[in-house]
Amino acid sequence: LKMVGGEKNVLGFFPGEAIGVGGSPVSNYAMGVFEIGDDEALLIEMDRPDGEYWSFQLGDVWTRSLNFATRQSTLTMTEVAVDAAGRVLVVIAPTDPGIQNWLDPCGHRTGVFVLRNYLTTADPAIELALVKLADLDARLPGDTRRVTGRDRAQALAERRAGIARRLGE
Repeated sequence: LKMVGGEKNVLGFFPGEAIGVGGSPVSNYAMGVFEIGDDEALLIEMDRPDGEYWSFQLGDVWTRSLNFATRQSTLTMTEVAVDAAGRVLVVIAPTDPGIQNWLDPCGHRTGVFVLRNYLTTADPAIELALVKLADLDARLPGDTRRVTGRDRAQALAERRAGIARRLGE
């Protein structure tokens, strides 16, 4: 993919010269603007990145981070479920669809999404699709990791505790 200006629900990789100015030359960064309706989800599918560390995060239209301490607006490589084929499928949706790789837009219907991939050799091929929430299950692979409300509550509790440890609170 290449950087595309003004389009929504498209992910573009920063060109090498931009990374050289403000990032690591052994990393890749991709950003896009998401726009979803109350009844929609944005699917982001790609091969598992080859980097030493990679993550997804959501931000508002000014690129400020969304609430990551108490909401699942970020996913690190240790939190993401990878399917049997080595693919990663992440879903941005206004409500929890009950899958592990859900990104919570925290009430925003428009914002930014970012992929950071540190110590990598190549830009991963990424496919995006805007789908109706009602059609989401039909679009997911059979081995998509599902979570219950209890699972999500536990993951969010662990997230809050980790942030508190990291920030010394």
